[in-house]
Amino acid sequence: TVCDKEENLQEAIEWFEKSLENLLKHLPDDHPDIARYYNNTSLIYGRRGDYDRAVEMLKKALEIRQKFLLPTHSDIVGTCFNLASMYHKMNKFEEALEMYQKCVSLCTNDPMHSRALLAKTYFNISVLYYQQGRYDNQVELTKKALEIQITLQPMEYVHITSMYHVLGSGLVRQNKLHEALDTFKKCLIFRLETDPANHHDIAESYNALAQVYILMKNYTEASMYLHKAMSIQLDSVPSDRIGLSNTYNSLGTVFSRQGKPHEALEMYEKSLDIKLKMLHRNDLSLAALYINLASLCGSTNDQEKHIEYMQKAHEIQLESLPHDHPEFANTYNRLGIAYYKHGKCTDALPWFLKALQLQQKVFPPDNLDIATSYNNLALIFSHAHDFEKAIASLEKTLEIRYKLLPVDHPLIREACTNLATVFRDQGNYDKAREAFEVSLGILLKQMPINHNRIADTYNGLSRAYYEQGHYQHATECLLKALDMHHQSPSPDLSILSMTYNRLGAAYSQQMEYKQALDMFEKHHEIVVKLHPSNHLDIAASLNNISQVCQMLGSYDRQMDCLHQVLVIQLHADPPNHSDLAATYYSLAEAYFRKRNLKEALKNARLMYNVNSTNLSSDDPQLKSDVNIIAILEILLWYQFFKE
Repeated sequence: TVCDKEENLQEAIEWFEKSLENLLKHLPDDHPDIARYYNNTSLIYGRRGDYDRAVEMLKKALEIRQKFLLPTHSDIVGTCFNLASMYHKMNKFEEALEMYQKCVSLCTNDPMHSRALLAKTYFNISVLYYQQGRYDNQVELTKKALEIQITLQPMEYVHITSMYHVLGSGLVRQNKLHEALDTFKKCLIFRLETDPANHHDIAESYNALAQVYILMKNYTEASMYLHKAMSIQLDSVPSDRIGLSNTYNSLGTVFSRQGKPHEALEMYEKSLDIKLKMLHRNDLSLAALYINLASLCGSTNDQEKHIEYMQKAHEIQLESLPHDHPEFANTYNRLGIAYYKHGKCTDALPWFLKALQLQQKVFPPDNLDIATSYNNLALIFSHAHDFEKAIASLEKTLEIRYKLLPVDHPLIREACTNLATVFRDQGNYDKAREAFEVSLGILLKQMPINHNRIADTYNGLSRAYYEQGHYQHATECLLKALDMHHQSPSPDLSILSMTYNRLGAAYSQQMEYKQALDMFEKHHEIVVKLHPSNHLDIAASLNNISQVCQMLGSYDRQMDCLHQVLVIQLHADPPNHSDLAATYYSLAEAYFRKRNLKEALKNARLMYNVNSTNLSSDDPQLKSDVNIIAILEILLWYQFFKE
């Protein structure tokens, strides 16, 4: 026992085994004193991490005690609890739960048993439920444990604060963020009253509060609590390295959400460096960190790293979680998103399907995670132009979300926007407009009028009107979007550029060419800022300007734009032959209008050369090219003889 208290575990085991050996010489194998030695030895094996040996000892102790003691005897209850704890540490959740429930049954049937043990058993079961992803059961059991614990005298603040902390974590998983915030604050108050100001548990509470504020998108409060935690962790002796690693991880998330990828990466790498040195390679907190790194790489379009980090997280979870743990579904969805974002839809689809299959196995039918998986599948079906399947998936998403969420919830808006986009791409513009208007109605209730998402939705609605030929309505939507972009404190230049471009097209269809030219020029100004000088988007914007100049009769400006387009297209890698041929055609047409038949013929022949190289010999386009060249040759000869 002395060696145990001094952490000399191997020596403690040796002394216990010597004592046991002597006892077995004088007592029968099933004597109650032998059971006590088995029980005590098991606890040291457990502390040393030798759980198999600990379980073996506890089973022997339980077998002896059940021969001589009443089923409700405190020694039997205690042995069952210890056995459950060992199974729990081995991640043998079913065996652990069976033994914990036996403890609960024994404790509740005999009021003489310690209420403290009952509270502890409820708490341990709640932790097990949390690890299994059964958050509703976990929160219910933690509340039961806490209800008992706060009535015990003297108050054991360590147990109370642990229960508040786990309860808060479960409430976060249930997305009850305000309740979680209140719970973590109660935990912090207890710890500030009972612990030194620089205690690592206080830093843990600051970190937990920061996590909730991150989810609430209140990054100022989150950052404040994280820096409080870090000041404790850096000054503590010995330094709380794992706690510090968690704080670095959370600061990385704050920086990532604030659009500061370099600062985020620095924090994540600091966190990873500590965890790799101090934790087992299959520790789940490493998986969580890899997921954060994957998300960061996804936001910076680092395709290989995005997928690589997600695969590392998945490998850890395979080693550390039961095969049907709900967290796998989240990982499958993240892997699917990683592949989808990088254009690998064929690779993304199996992951989304695996996520849905697992969720349907472990969750009731009306579950928000299931709705998310249907939403993700719709992305793949839509990309493959399988619009019917995409619509069916999104309708299932909305069916679940409407049952579980307020009608103006952001997740309902998201699904309506996605459904509108699929209807529009399918050519069902009436339904597209209807879904866009539902999405817009939700946004106008919840967001400031200058929010970029409102502008985006007006943009989407304008496209539905445009495709139906309702150019005036499309223009009205686009002008509203443009006004919001101008009011926004941080307008998205790429979306602003797109809005100008669509306005130019809408004005062109209404033959309001001066307004169209103004919009296309503003679009071009932004595109030049966003891209290198040889980017094809610049060529496309110049092409739009050239077409409007043609309608306005500004042929010199038109040809100047077309020559700039041609320079970009000739240096494109890979070249787009149809675009190049179209530019030669436009130049030929422009020179023809200027009566410069020689240059018109030259560009017509260049057009034919491009098309004859890349089209089949019986393509009707080649016959059209030959006819154009023949007409220009005749006109050129006529002009020559006339002169």
